[in-house]
Amino acid sequence: MSAILPSHKLLSLCSRLMFWTDWGSTPKIERANMAGLNRTVLVDLTNSSQYWPVAVFVDYAEDRVYWIDAYDDVIDSTDLNGQNRRKLSDSVHPTRNILPFDFTVYDDTLYWGDWYSDTIEKLNWTTAVYMGGFGLLTSDRIFGLALLDKSRQPASAGNNL
Repeated sequence: MSAILPSHKLLSLCSRLMFWTDWGSTPKIERANMAGLNRTVLVDLTNSSQYWPVAVFVDYAEDRVYWIDAYDDVIDSTDLNGQNRRKLSDSVHPTRNILPFDFTVYDDTLYWGDWYSDTIEKLNWTTAVYMGGFGLLTSDRIFGLALLDKSRQPASAGNNL
């Protein structure tokens, strides 16, 4: 029996779906409805160099799911149905000595929490150019990032913004 190590979960109120990453012997990106039914493998990463997809992000405007892989140091994506896969970046950081754990996007900037450096790093979301970091923020690992903004809560989610 293969080990399933769910790493990161995300609820998308707009699409009424939840997305998550599994890493281990059968790494993949999955989704299900909010009741946990209709489980679907969007991307099977078993035969790829991506072993540790550690976080997912839904781009509401583009209807795409993005994930960051801590082993291969890439940002990859697919549409909400697992089609039209597209890699954003082959190398997130110029030194390739990172261990991203979670990430979020605001405007054209992607922010990730890095376990090797205990920092929050930045990448231009549209050009995939590394923009530096905020420096040492903590003496412990960053387990999650959250960005709160009106634009991140689409009105179609029922919040009447």
